Amino acid sequence: MELLDRYLQAVGFWLPQPQKRDIIAELSEDIRSQIEEKESDLGRNLDEAELEAILKRRGAPLLVAEGYLPQRFLIGPLLFPIYRLVLKWALLYQAGGWFLVWIGFALLDRAHAYSNPGAAVGGALRTLWLVGVNTFAAITAAFALIERYHAKSRFLEQWNPRKLPRLRHPNQISRSNSASELAWNGLLILWWVNWLRVAEIPGLRVALAPALLQSFYWPILTLFAALAAIACANLFRPWWTRRRAGIRLAINSFGLILIALLFMAKPWFEVIAPHATTTEIRDIAQWVDGTAAVLLLFYAMSFVMRGIQDIRRVTGKEPIRHWVMRLPAGE
Repeated sequence: MELLDRYLQAVGFWLPQPQKRDIIAELSEDIRSQIEEKESDLGRNLDEAELEAILKRRGAPLLVAEGYLPQRFLIGPLLFPIYRLVLKWALLYQAGGWFLVWIGFALLDRAHAYSNPGAAVGGALRTLWLVGVNTFAAITAAFALIERYHAKSRFLEQWNPRKLPRLRHPNQISRSNSASELAWNGLLILWWVNWLRVAEIPGLRVALAPALLQSFYWPILTLFAALAAIACANLFRPWWTRRRAGIRLAINSFGLILIALLFMAKPWFEVIAPHATTTEIRDIAQWVDGTAAVLLLFYAMSFVMRGIQDIRRVTGKEPIRHWVMRLPAGE
């Protein structure tokens, strides 16, 4: 059967030399048994067209050879879902964080943006592209190394069903999240009332603007205290009720209004540097205000996400379980 021999030769071309003879012998025996079975059913020898049909069903020589070779992946099917999830998180939050940073500085340096908007947008996108490519390369390289290690050790297959995480109700509150939120807001309160001071650089002093303190001292202190109080309640009673969700919804709404008012009340800080030039002082002030603007935008995003979840809880619906919603909301 010349056609069969030509087929086996084509398959063998793609096989490694050490295993080639054994694989071709196994494949030849399998195909010949199919031919003999077909000839037994027909009561005659197969013609060339019928043999061609059998070989077509077997598959193209390259694909058949691949079936006998060890599968090689940069990132295999076992780790690929984790790789895709980590990459999605990293790129999404990197792009979102970078966008908030750019928006924050654009709001505080409007003169540059208005004078050359194309250069401002182009520079931001170019930097975002470079950082995104580097992130993609770093994560891919890390998972490729994990893939190689797993191929040798098979460490992911060594697991115990008893160590699986316990079932968690969507309205159950993480005590660790509540504790960290309580600690964070406690530090903010101490800093706001000037009981906790940030280390200063010699010759440079950054202080809150007097106008900001006069207009927003008590509203901001009230917001920090309310956030700390709700975190404390969640720490000891880790379960969302409609009433508590409604209280946090009111706090978040107050926070969003306060952030909107703050953006209309710039500048927020005053820079005191006796030995610096006017240009240097202005650049430092813009950097400080830009950093504060980014933090406020992150807070605003968190308040919005929490508000959506709280509205669903107040109306008797389950909160959204997707990580895009849960992570910014601190859940």
